[in-house]
Amino acid sequence: MVERKISPVLKWAGGKRQLLEQIVDNMPAEYNNYYEPFIGSAAVLFGITPAHAFVNDINEQLVNLYVQLKVAVESVIEKVNEMDAVPCTKELYYTVRERYNSKIAGCYFDAECAALMIWINKHCFNGLYRVNGKGLFNVPYNNKINGKSIDESNIRAISEYLQSADITITCLDFERACDGVSLGDFVYFDSPYVPESITASFTDYTYGWFHSCRS
Repeated sequence: MVERKISPVLKWAGGKRQLLEQIVDNMPAEYNNYYEPFIGSAAVLFGITPAHAFVNDINEQLVNLYVQLKVAVESVIEKVNEMDAVPCTKELYYTVRERYNSKIAGCYFDAECAALMIWINKHCFNGLYRVNGKGLFNVPYNNKINGKSIDESNIRAISEYLQSADITITCLDFERACDGVSLGDFVYFDSPYVPESITASFTDYTYGWFHSCRS
């Protein structure tokens, strides 16, 4: 099992890093399997590092990120560091965003997609993840020119945890993701927030909610 504390690699709307202590205080002392059907930034998963977990999200690129951190972490690190080696101008940001959107449109799920997602998260406005009606990422640039997008030791520790523990990662409707829940399991159910108005689109993490490139 991972020997050091790990933390989220993404900033995510509704992330629970600041509330982790309160969440843990209200969890059962013992349980069998851990379920999280809306994984988001994985702040709770990484905070408690359960030995047996089923984690899920409907956002395909987010799920791909965790899959790639598990199976191809060095490729993700290399690609992010390549992008960090060049100052992020406004022109570069939109070029990278266009590259990311071409991957989304083509339904690609690989280490480059994961690296692009991490880098864009550090350079987009307020770390938001929002897509338009076509499912393409549309958050503007935050004017951050320099700075590292990753902590390599943290990402490698995440990969170590995902490999050493019994972690199942899925991209399903949340009800299907909870099909296997049994007596004695613990489900952390933190669904996206319903916006207060039509313009407050902070739940647009994926096109159409249940649209999918995957069959």
